[in-house]
Amino acid sequence: MRSAKLVLFTLWAAASAALSAVGCTGADSFENCAETKTCAAAAGADAGLSDGAAAGAAGTLGAGGAPSTGGSAGLGGAAGVSGAAGAAGVSGAAGAAGVSGAAGAAGVSGAGAAGAGGNAGAAGSGIVLATPGSPCANGTECASGLCTDGVCCTTSCDGACERCDLAGSEGTCSPVKTGEDPDGECAATPGTSAPCDGACNGSGACAYPGAAVPCGTSTCASGTQTNPVCDGAGACAPTTASCSPYACGATACNTSCTKDAHCGSDSWCDGATCQPKQPNSSLCGAPSQCSSGHCQGGFCCNLACASPSNCASGQCRCNGAVCAAGHSCITWHYDADGDGYAGTSATKDVPGCDNLQPAPISGKKFYKTATDCDDGNADVHPGQTAWFDQATARGSWDYDCSGANETEYLVTYDPSGGPACRRCPSTPFCPIYSPYGYTCSGCVGDVVKVFKTLIGGKVIDCGTKATLSNCTSTGAETSTPNVTQRCH
Repeated sequence: MRSAKLVLFTLWAAASAALSAVGCTGADSFENCAETKTCAAAAGADAGLSDGAAAGAAGTLGAGGAPSTGGSAGLGGAAGVSGAAGAAGVSGAAGAAGVSGAAGAAGVSGAGAAGAGGNAGAAGSGIVLATPGSPCANGTECASGLCTDGVCCTTSCDGACERCDLAGSEGTCSPVKTGEDPDGECAATPGTSAPCDGACNGSGACAYPGAAVPCGTSTCASGTQTNPVCDGAGACAPTTASCSPYACGATACNTSCTKDAHCGSDSWCDGATCQPKQPNSSLCGAPSQCSSGHCQGGFCCNLACASPSNCASGQCRCNGAVCAAGHSCITWHYDADGDGYAGTSATKDVPGCDNLQPAPISGKKFYKTATDCDDGNADVHPGQTAWFDQATARGSWDYDCSGANETEYLVTYDPSGGPACRRCPSTPFCPIYSPYGYTCSGCVGDVVKVFKTLIGGKVIDCGTKATLSNCTSTGAETSTPNVTQRCH
């Protein structure tokens, strides 16, 4: 009986010491102390008192643990070896609300001395830590130890487009809504605004504008347009595009044309749109329509191909042949009347190399030039000296193809009505007498034949009959009526 009392007294003394250590008096109850003094050690003392009473009576009571200063419960005292059972040690477990510490384990009975009591648990701080979602200034205020976006958060929530203060989800890290960016994390340069800046995508990441969004002024040069556009990653990057089939305008590619200059070098303008230049042998209306730059006879040609060459095959050919170096393709003209001079013939003239005369047709040759003004009359040709008293079938008197009608006899004007023939007394007077029929040559008095007229300016036309005056070398004059004025 005495041993039991001793145990109870020892337990009471340990509890009182624990209460005193935190400022509780013997008059304070456990609950009052916890509420008014925020003293977790009081809870440990009461628990040690109640639980120690149930310990075995044998052995010496272990000493109670010192009041705790930490928040975790202290371990119970180790069991005594040999001797009477020791009383349970008092632990002062510190809880957030002053929860009592666990009682020390009962000592094992034996013959030895009582075991030593366990160290008391650290005393609780008495500070209640905030739950997730509660406002905070730093992590020491939060039960989780994490203060993010001004509230206690369950995680660090430090990824892009994440916040812990979103309405309805306070305290839980959640993705920012699509199109929003409250922290400016999706800007190319934080704190600035640019065309390629992005926004949150609703899944905890940034979404950026793509190439459809321009971010600068377009330029155009040498048939290539440069467009600054967003690259889909928040940056502005130049992209290039060929203007073909169009050429550059002021800052961008042309999109229509009214002339070839509006088109690229590989195209031509049909009046509204640029068309690709055509390959050889294609139909064409101008050199600019051909890739080769040569349009011959309505066909794109491999080279400059002068008429009468033909390029229907795309290759310049002279009557089907390729002329040797240093020679060209010409039109060979047919001499239809066989007088040695060719005229022009739409049916008989043929193209050919200038060093390859075509074979004669019916004995009549081809010539390089067409100088015969009437290739149906052998009497008509350049250099004709004969005189003719009739016009050709074409009504022409130009037998020598000079472009004019030369008359055989001169027409003289003799207002005196006297003889047309006179001698030249001396050389200086030749110019005086020559209008009267003389052709002075050394003033010897050449024989001349003239039509004499009493009317100044009268013309004796080709084929017209008149009296011909004949001057002899002696100055005598004879007359022949009804002589026809001949011409060539």
